[in-house]
Amino acid sequence: LKKDTINGNMEYKSIMREIISGAAWEDDSTNDMRIRRLRELRYIEESKLLNFSKYLKDIDGQKHVFLFYQREVLPKFYDPGNYERYMAKIEDYQFDITFDADRVKQVFSDSSITAHFLYLTNTQHFSLSVMRLKSGSVMLQDRSMNIFSAFYEVARATGGVTDSSMNPAHIFKKAVTASENYYLLYYTPKDYRSDGKFRNIKVKVKGNNYRVLHRAGYLAD
Repeated sequence: LKKDTINGNMEYKSIMREIISGAAWEDDSTNDMRIRRLRELRYIEESKLLNFSKYLKDIDGQKHVFLFYQREVLPKFYDPGNYERYMAKIEDYQFDITFDADRVKQVFSDSSITAHFLYLTNTQHFSLSVMRLKSGSVMLQDRSMNIFSAFYEVARATGGVTDSSMNPAHIFKKAVTASENYYLLYYTPKDYRSDGKFRNIKVKVKGNNYRVLHRAGYLAD
């Protein structure tokens, strides 16, 4: 996990520095290649998420999934100049969320998966290096909220923990601790109908000093 995170971060930072320094504008084909690679590094494919949840559904027992996402910033230029083409490409490639969050929430919840969403907020070193390249003419714009909201809702729908920190080891330990303390409750629905619809689940406990996390429901298939 650490290796993948470091390698992905290094490539992302390298491409962003080339764009901001102006090196990305040597020719349009190279620029297009860089923009496409940026999209690939952050692209979330709905079909892969759904296939992953279906694969886990066939495995007996409780399953825990840890979703790591690092706060993402993209440059916005005060004096665009040649960067107008870059900004247009960013919009052309639609850098926003690309899947049906409600559908993913339902399928993950149905698969008896507990998804924990861990949000890494540390972008300080990258931000400083960017500002040094184009100080006074560029600001960093947070583009994390769409993916953050989707993963947050998936974690809630599966009864998982959501947390954010600059320290990935700290939040990972907290999520692991939470995943080791849970109860498995089973029940048989009354008047069950196999109609493929999503059925909501509510769990209540006596007392006011408890925080109850549980999956949102299941698909009646």
